[in-house]
Amino acid sequence: MWAADPITQTQLLQTAKGSAFTVGLGVLLCMLLFLLLINYV
Repeated sequence: MWAADPITQTQLLQTAKGSAFTVGLGVLLCMLLFLLLINYV
C-alpha cells in the first residue's frame, strides 16, 4: 500500500529487521536455557 512512499518503505524495512533481530535473540536465549537444563539433568 505504501510502496509509493520510499520513507515509509524504509521504516517498514527497519521495523522488519528489528523484529527479526528480536526473534533471533529470543531463539538464542531459549537454546541457551535448553542447554543449561540438559546439563543440570
